[in-house]
Amino acid sequence: GPSKFVSFDEVVERRRAEAKRSIVVQVNSEKSFGELHGYCSKYASIKGMHHYKNSHFILIEFTTEENLKDVIQACSTHQKDIDVMALQSPFLWFRASPEKSHKYSPPDGVSLVAENADMVVNEDELYESLMNCNTVSEQIQMLYDKTVLNDLGVRIRYIVARQVESLFESMYSNIAVRPFGSTVNGFGKLGCDLDLVLTNVVTEEMCDPSKRLVFQEKRCEGGLRPWARHMELVGAALELRAAGAGRVARVPQARVPIVQCTQQYADLDVDLCYNNMSGVYMSELLWQLGALDPRVRPLVFTVRRWAQTVGLTNPHPGRWITNFPLTLLAKRTSAPLPAESHSQSDADLETTLLQFFEFYAQFDFHEKAISLHEGAAVRKPNTHPLYIINPLEPALNVSKNVSYEECERLKVSHHTYNTYINPPNVS
Repeated sequence: GPSKFVSFDEVVERRRAEAKRSIVVQVNSEKSFGELHGYCSKYASIKGMHHYKNSHFILIEFTTEENLKDVIQACSTHQKDIDVMALQSPFLWFRASPEKSHKYSPPDGVSLVAENADMVVNEDELYESLMNCNTVSEQIQMLYDKTVLNDLGVRIRYIVARQVESLFESMYSNIAVRPFGSTVNGFGKLGCDLDLVLTNVVTEEMCDPSKRLVFQEKRCEGGLRPWARHMELVGAALELRAAGAGRVARVPQARVPIVQCTQQYADLDVDLCYNNMSGVYMSELLWQLGALDPRVRPLVFTVRRWAQTVGLTNPHPGRWITNFPLTLLAKRTSAPLPAESHSQSDADLETTLLQFFEFYAQFDFHEKAISLHEGAAVRKPNTHPLYIINPLEPALNVSKNVSYEECERLKVSHHTYNTYINPPNVS
């Protein structure tokens, strides 16, 4: 029968559960797999082991969270170091065996799920694969397959979220730290940053009026918005208590208070913000758009790669268009939002890409705004050079940072490229 549509929430819950029964162990090389598997499986059942090359780590997923606790109980230890206040986290390292003769090997038929998995794009390999494709459609699909965030990349990011979450579980009730943005929206590229959102939602059950013992609360003194002060605490906790976290920077005056850091064991740049639920909802919307039509994600990857190559996007924030509005532009040409999704064309990827360039080469950016909800273009409500309506908050323009010059470059690039691939008929 047809495969069941898995919802965004189900995917997120599955990944969060996976992270709760996983650890990341630094090893000598992938050859340590047998020894590590043998050692841990004495105490618990292992579901899978994945190896990646940021100095050599093996991610172990156990069958249950209880299994993980058993292994931590039986196998884990601290290094004797009087200058360090010991802590537990999902990041460990595998010490050489004190008894030289004792060797473990994994049972027959058990091997690494992933070996030497890439955490960033391998450009040379990518180029060679693209050159070996027969059609443009194949190339578009290949670019996506080779550069999309892989399973291991997603797992690692959820483990980092879990590490931060467990750091604060005793300090806040019902705390959750969840990835949003490129990690979860289906448009993430290998090596992309990790955006985390910290929430502590007070639920209906937590406020049950029939219960008579009520927790005394702690009010925040001082003029700063309380969450800006809590984010300072979060920054300090990451600096002092999160294994692998480095270069912690607080940006408390941002519209959404934010803490940035790196996570060396996962080779990631991390942005942690408080309660930015609009980012979470947008991730879900993008994920659904990509899940409804299999052409959307490959098309977006090609459009973003093109924009990067011709210099329309820039790694630093500023007056340039960013990947998020570009994603909406590409989505707009493959099919507007679900009202029309039953009438999607079945054009192949190459045709869809051509339609993208054709559509924007003729688009009236000066007068019109781009909307995912409306099939037709909409009048611009103000004079922003580029106006792309935020699909979740229609009063907002997601590209209001884009300058007039950059919008002109966007138009010229579309035009040039469209003329190059759809040459006018000359008699």
